[in-house]
Amino acid sequence: MRALLCGSRASFSRSGHKPLVKQVEWVE
Repeated sequence: MRALLCGSRASFSRSGHKPLVKQVEWVE
C-alpha cells in the first residue's frame, strides 16, 4: 500500500509510529 502524505513528511519519519489518518491517506 502507498501512503500519501498530506502534511509534513518529517513528522512521519521522526515519530516512527503509524501516521495519523488525518495527515496521511492509505491507498492500495
